[in-house]
Amino acid sequence: MADHVSGLVERLRQRNPELRGALSSAWNSTEPQHRLLIRNSIRQTLGLNGSEFDHLSDLQQRPTVAGWSISVSHCPRAGGWLALRDPAKLGFDIELRERIQSRLVNRISTEGELNRCPYPGLLWVAKEAYYKALAPHQPKTVTELYIDSWCSLGDEEYSFAGRNGFRSGQGFVSSAEGLLVSVCIV
Repeated sequence: MADHVSGLVERLRQRNPELRGALSSAWNSTEPQHRLLIRNSIRQTLGLNGSEFDHLSDLQQRPTVAGWSISVSHCPRAGGWLALRDPAKLGFDIELRERIQSRLVNRISTEGELNRCPYPGLLWVAKEAYYKALAPHQPKTVTELYIDSWCSLGDEEYSFAGRNGFRSGQGFVSSAEGLLVSVCIV
């Protein structure tokens, strides 16, 4: 699985070469040190040192680094992070396809979104990524976000647009090994 997981980042980079980041099955949410391992990867990949890295050491806070938009996600089989230089903002989500329940997606989505989406799991990870991309000016709930304009890019890959009345976003979802990975940029 590790090759497919790391391959997902490469597939995302093909859509936006400016993305930085990494995914690993070793950083899954069942690994006690997954948050620290992800932050060490951020530090190494972005070439951070000294006080820049100190900012990442508080595992209770969202990781922030001056000049970068960083988003972290993890699930029971994998974890990772993506980053993009400011002023762009990005959100990233990874989830096990099998854990996404239709009844939950129905609760956070409109009928129009559900009718336009290829399948409900995509809508879940797209909304999560879009919500994260709007930080720190997120709406109170993901139900205030609208995802549409789905386009199949082939081979379990889709693009989408996100709207919430303030800032729109463009996103991408890819799938491999039962994982759904989404990134949204505003």
